[in-house]
Amino acid sequence: DQVGWKPALLRLEPFQDPERVMPYVGIAIPLALTVAIGSIQIRAMASNAGDEFNLCWTMAGDGIATIIASFFGSPWGMT
Repeated sequence: DQVGWKPALLRLEPFQDPERVMPYVGIAIPLALTVAIGSIQIRAMASNAGDEFNLCWTMAGDGIATIIASFFGSPWGMT
């Protein structure tokens, strides 16, 4: 059966061996910073247009949306 919802399993093995994680840190950290800066910029643009949003709630919403999207196989963050 190829079609259907197949949730990913949480695996902690990569974090037990830092040598396996280190090659990806150079990609993960800049990507995380790009998403965070994007959220801040979007909030600033909304503020300039007269819409005030709480930055903490905006970034928390991005994080929650990213987690939910990952359950469905999306590799991209939500900003």
